[in-house]
Amino acid sequence: MGGACVAAIENDQWLDPTPCAEWSVRELVNHVVAEELWAAPLLRGATVLEVGSQFDGDVLGEDPLGRARMGAGEAVAVVDALVPGGGRFSCRTARRTWGSTCANCAPTT
Repeated sequence: MGGACVAAIENDQWLDPTPCAEWSVRELVNHVVAEELWAAPLLRGATVLEVGSQFDGDVLGEDPLGRARMGAGEAVAVVDALVPGGGRFSCRTARRTWGSTCANCAPTT
């Protein structure tokens, strides 16, 4: 999640609702950052079971902006490492719970 987006969130807005009625701003940002944190180990070849529950719960802690920047930075770094120059994608296998798929083509659901 872009650091600029998170930096624009005022302290009194973290509990505000989002268009997704079940989630507050903090819960939505937490979800996106957790997904970014998952990206690095999965793209490096770890399985969902190996990653386990390490990104469950509150991944933002006391520093939501710092954690959002870290999550995005890690996701970008692993993609940059796998795709030199950020140009064309080579196929990289991601091991999902339903089987192995091309990480570039894998469904998001």
